[in-house]
Amino acid sequence: MAAELPENSEDIFNILVATDLHLGYNETDSIRGEDSFIAFEEILQHAIEHDVDFILLGGDLFHDAKPSPNCLLKCTTLLKKYCFGDKPVSIEILSDQHENFKESISKSVNYEDPNINISYPIFSIHGNHDDPIGRSAVSSLDILSRMGLVNYIGKWTSYNEVVVSPVLMKKGITKLALYGLSYLKDQRLARLFIDGNVKIEKVDSDDDWFNILTLHQNRVDRGYMNYIPEDVLPDFMDLVIWGHEHDCRIIEEWNPRKGFHVIQPGSPVATSLAAGEALPKHCGLLQIYKKGFKMIPIKLQTVRPFIFEVIVLSEENLRDTAVNEHEVVQEFLKKRVENALKRAEEDRSGHEKQPNLPLIRFSVMYARDSQQFNVIRFGQQFSDRIANPHDLIMLKSEKFKDRKVQKTDIDMEALADIVAEADGEEISVESLLEQFYREQPEDKQLKMLSVKCLGEAVKGFTQKGYNDAISEIINYQKSKFLDHLMQTEAETEEQVMEQISICKELHFSDSNTSTVNLQKVLETQSQKKAPAVVFDGSSDDDMSINLNADNSSPNKNNGKSPTVRGRGRGRGSRGGRGSRGGGRGKSNDNIVSLDISYEAKATPAKIETKPNTSKTTSNWLTNLSQRTSQRSSSRNAPTKSKVVYIDDSD
Repeated sequence: MAAELPENSEDIFNILVATDLHLGYNETDSIRGEDSFIAFEEILQHAIEHDVDFILLGGDLFHDAKPSPNCLLKCTTLLKKYCFGDKPVSIEILSDQHENFKESISKSVNYEDPNINISYPIFSIHGNHDDPIGRSAVSSLDILSRMGLVNYIGKWTSYNEVVVSPVLMKKGITKLALYGLSYLKDQRLARLFIDGNVKIEKVDSDDDWFNILTLHQNRVDRGYMNYIPEDVLPDFMDLVIWGHEHDCRIIEEWNPRKGFHVIQPGSPVATSLAAGEALPKHCGLLQIYKKGFKMIPIKLQTVRPFIFEVIVLSEENLRDTAVNEHEVVQEFLKKRVENALKRAEEDRSGHEKQPNLPLIRFSVMYARDSQQFNVIRFGQQFSDRIANPHDLIMLKSEKFKDRKVQKTDIDMEALADIVAEADGEEISVESLLEQFYREQPEDKQLKMLSVKCLGEAVKGFTQKGYNDAISEIINYQKSKFLDHLMQTEAETEEQVMEQISICKELHFSDSNTSTVNLQKVLETQSQKKAPAVVFDGSSDDDMSINLNADNSSPNKNNGKSPTVRGRGRGRGSRGGRGSRGGGRGKSNDNIVSLDISYEAKATPAKIETKPNTSKTTSNWLTNLSQRTSQRSSSRNAPTKSKVVYIDDSD
């Protein structure tokens, strides 16, 4: 809690706190490319100005997992300029440094490394933008740690269990336990919390330790298991510093159920033009004495001004006209932009490094299509006065309270509303589907299929290029239901639906679908497309044939001959048997496609078929069986097998 601190600074921890710096964001933009570096430099200057003991970062130091050479150069230059020096560091590390700083080349905190001089050490976890990648799971923070520039804490090493050990520090009579929990996908971390596989080690001591947890996860509810509730965190914490959320809530917030405070510093750079990014940007000076603390907000002076407004056209006193209504709207919005420019000028701090051009975003709700206009062309008239003329205006269809539910199976407006409410923030396909079905009436809910599985399938289709992901996931679930029903004695519709609910809970409930591996499902489904007929001839070459016929579509092969793979005359040479059925005036529409491969071995003749209910297919399979038996018995010596085309007339 905020406490009165003594004047003796030898017992007080002074910590500069910041999160989500996103170095390198939009760095190729000629106007906004330097914003993140300017803000970071100001934060480091505040650290020196207040002579802090260390700087604590809550993840997303970089905007990209693979920062550009230009970004790394600017970052390391700033760190060396402001963090290096001869000033002694007055905090003592009491915990096992080999355990806390595994990524460091010296296996110790960087200011104790005899090869470098650190005056203002940085402790940081990784976020979702700079998390470990690649086979060796290397983060950009690993690089900075090996260079001795940053003390990288909170890196987990297992997906099945997360153990968080504190860095124990002491300054005078004040003892601090610093816990770091680097970013892990919210669904996975939530499941680990539920299963009791997140172990945050409490200091086993009777002394009064001040416990700080720094983490980087969704704090706002973005769908079931897509955020981390505060109530799952241990109640022995005194303060939680929350990264990832960009809204600046620097003043501590009390959680009465868990008995700790939460501080959300937010991001010093606007990475999305959303309402939360328009709040004043801060870092904070955290002072700790024994079990008490005080957070002193520090407003950043070099942040680019940002004005965000939501405009509902039906609530504005616009001239009612049916002719050129879009021109009336544009004239109205032009005046609003001028007013926003005046406000942005009034909000300027006067700092010499603060960017000149402000960010302005209008979220405009229109009531009629006649009110729409070309937003790109509209923004260009302010190209020399604002930093984002190309996305100054975002047009959205106005939401009516009396909107009728569409009679179609999918309420497209509901989906559009969910995307609109995100307002530029990242939203995953899984979260979109979960939120959509959570808000649908009961008669619109999925009775059999799993929303989680569909979300994974759509993600696989859109992001990983699995063209058959959706259909295969659906077939996979259908097969599970059929297998389950075949093992029951359900007869009535009520019994069938009851068994379907049981099967869905067993295989596709929220607690189990996280283990559904899309790649394995696709492999399982592809294995079901095995050859329908296999020949093991007595000749010296064993011939395997894959018959995939679809006579339901007369244009299946687009008038072309079916694909045949083999050797010798069997490949369809003129005059050979391979050309039969396709070159003698007959239509190719009903020709069966044969995929042929050879394996040199002699085995007794046999035929294996897959069950097929098609009468036509059964007839030509029978004929094929008879022909094969006749040929096998008439041969006196091993010869190479030949390919035969077969149509329905045969």
